[in-house]
Amino acid sequence: MGIAVLLFLVHTLFAYWVVFRDGAEVMEGWKAFVFIDWFAGLLGAEQLKLYVAISWIASAGWLAWTLIVGRSS
Repeated sequence: MGIAVLLFLVHTLFAYWVVFRDGAEVMEGWKAFVFIDWFAGLLGAEQLKLYVAISWIASAGWLAWTLIVGRSS
């Protein structure tokens, strides 16, 4: 479970940079395509912020599920 928390912390730092700092403007275009996924490469800066925020919420849900239920074998 430690790796799940570590990955969530890394994703949190990335999401903070994109949503609240200038990350969306820097990542806009081909960089978003390379570092996030193909769909993100088509988005503008404001849309990219929303996309990353939604992915962070999904990641938080995944972390909560992993910590509560644990890993299934």
